[in-house]
Amino acid sequence: MAGAIQYESGTAMATEASYPYTATDGTCKSSFTAAIPQGGITGYKSVGNFLFGASKTNMQSAIQQQPVSIAIEADQYAFQAYKSGVLSSGCGTSLDHGVLAVGYGTENNQDYWLVKNSWGSSWGLSGYIKISSASNVCGVLNQPVYPEVNAAVELKEEPRQYAKGFVRQARNAVVPVATITDAMRASVPDKLDYTSTGGTSPVKDQGMCGSCWAFSATQGIESAVYRASGSMPILSTQQIISCDKTDGGCNGGDLPTAFDYVESDGGIDSDSNYADTSHRFGITGSCKTHAHVAKVTDYKYAVAPCEGGSCSSQDEDGLKAALASFGPLSVCVNANDWNGYYGGVYKTKCSGSYNMLDHCVQLVGYDTTASTPFWIVKNSWGSSWGETGHIWLPMGENSCGIADEAMYVTAEMVSVAV
Repeated sequence: MAGAIQYESGTAMATEASYPYTATDGTCKSSFTAAIPQGGITGYKSVGNFLFGASKTNMQSAIQQQPVSIAIEADQYAFQAYKSGVLSSGCGTSLDHGVLAVGYGTENNQDYWLVKNSWGSSWGLSGYIKISSASNVCGVLNQPVYPEVNAAVELKEEPRQYAKGFVRQARNAVVPVATITDAMRASVPDKLDYTSTGGTSPVKDQGMCGSCWAFSATQGIESAVYRASGSMPILSTQQIISCDKTDGGCNGGDLPTAFDYVESDGGIDSDSNYADTSHRFGITGSCKTHAHVAKVTDYKYAVAPCEGGSCSSQDEDGLKAALASFGPLSVCVNANDWNGYYGGVYKTKCSGSYNMLDHCVQLVGYDTTASTPFWIVKNSWGSSWGETGHIWLPMGENSCGIADEAMYVTAEMVSVAV
């Protein structure tokens, strides 16, 4: 880590969005957006003596100022299989792994270092481990360092570049359109929000994979099962990403073909049995053996889809009625300029033209009583984006193509192993 920090002291440091992690070796890229300009990092500071390590007191003092990069031994089973508690033995000081010491404390009379790992949030304590500080367990004190920063240099930040993935697929059969009656239109409430009534699953994050279509389809099935049974399953996006061979996995896909796949396969597994892994590195992965806990029984367009052109005459009143009658809808939209959205009603003029659609989401509500009436749209970019993972699109202008290709699905619970 000392070498990496020293390298950064002589160059500009890129934003993650402009130079994303690929999990492979590659050729150095010269064009990127600088989060820290050259001169922002001036070097590194060793905690204690770089040759002989640090004391517990040195380390605590350093962590009080900022997180500290440390080298440890992590190849032993005790570390690899860590789940909880304070790790006090089972790893030596043959350093082979870099992590970040972010705090310290005491648990059950055992002092510990709180260490952030880089193996994902499913490992350890949501990605962290508590390592005993009673001695130099795992080599924590051997080579702790931290960067020195020039406070006079202006740091920059750009919006994260989010993956999308809608790719319209050829359709072998015409998808039917639901009938929206005058009575359905007349009975719609002034506002509706399925996120507050339990009709939608928690916001997910597709990460680096262009799998929005699979997330949108899965969320539609989850909501449909909830309407049918009162129970909200959390279903496997990974099964659709990896096993649907008509669509393109992390290279993109479409809603009707995703629903077709789940129907033809006999159902979809739970996320707990077949967890999403593609979000980490953007890799589709191979289809693996899976069970079925829910199945699709039907799907339709909620309102007549746009089949070309500007899509300026879409039926948003019918869309309200469909949302109120059928529940949350899977939709594909134009999300080209959503990266920098942080909240409120979306103000950027957003084309809903047929050829502009690039992303699939879930329509979960609306509010016509607001000063600017808006649709509530659930995204798959994590809960830290937008309005806790949602975006509010203005009503009445087919903003971002919200009414272009809205679909609803019916589904039910099953339990069939395959």
